[in-house]
Amino acid sequence: MPPGQLRAAFDGRGQLPRSAPTWPVELLVEPTGPDAAFADWLDDAWWTSLFEYFGDVPVTLRIAPTPDALLHPVLLYQLEMVRRVVPHWRIVGTAYVTDAATDEAIAQLAQSPYDEVRFMDGPRPGSGGAGQPEFCLPVEKLLERIRSEQRRLGTGRPAVMRVRSSDPPAESPQPSAMSST
Repeated sequence: MPPGQLRAAFDGRGQLPRSAPTWPVELLVEPTGPDAAFADWLDDAWWTSLFEYFGDVPVTLRIAPTPDALLHPVLLYQLEMVRRVVPHWRIVGTAYVTDAATDEAIAQLAQSPYDEVRFMDGPRPGSGGAGQPEFCLPVEKLLERIRSEQRRLGTGRPAVMRVRSSDPPAESPQPSAMSST
């Protein structure tokens, strides 16, 4: 990973490098594992230590497209806390179309604390959604439905966009200083 990019891996402990960086940081957080279990280290104490650790360093939190992470209720609660405590941090979610294709998910996303959500243009690998339109909206249709809900609510956040599925998945970066050792 390039300088300034760190990873808090699901199977790690959310450990931070020994010295706090002074550059703008992109922190990839993997909130859930392959079976959609929530990371046991991802709690209020971890977030508090993160706020203290980074201080005034500009941070972009990038939520990896791990199973059921984007709209996980505990994560949304935590991201609301981030929004209140460090409003200058940028929160970016990455997801597959199948992660937000229901009316309930679209309504929840339109009111979420994310600044931006990037949708990959296909179903989650192994989801069984391929070829099943009721489970896999075309990405353009999903973005249209989210924007329509945002207009109804009078909000412009989060910005939603398409990411080509041929782009490398954000959930498999190279290890970095925050990865488990």
